[in-house]
Amino acid sequence: MDGGLVMAALLIVGLLLYGRIIERALVLWGAHRHIRSRNSQEIVRGLTMIRSLVATAPLLGLLGTVSGMILTFQGIEIGGNAEEISHGIGEALRTTQYGLAIAAP
Repeated sequence: MDGGLVMAALLIVGLLLYGRIIERALVLWGAHRHIRSRNSQEIVRGLTMIRSLVATAPLLGLLGTVSGMILTFQGIEIGGNAEEISHGIGEALRTTQYGLAIAAP
């Protein structure tokens, strides 16, 4: 997988985030009938995890950017060709893009 471990971590964060959002939506949908009798704490219980996952995704994207730039500079250092250098730049851009896409509202 292009992007290495960072892309795998971004995939996991994205799946956790969207799974949690769906779970919270189902709780809210089911609670609309019982809103007066239920404690509102149950409704907002999962929002902390969602906030944490949204904050984590861009940081993982930044980690991928740094990793990709390291690959790019290593390619330049050893006198690599354009293909080797572009691989590192591609990794940097992909991980940044995915990290931002996961966290976008």
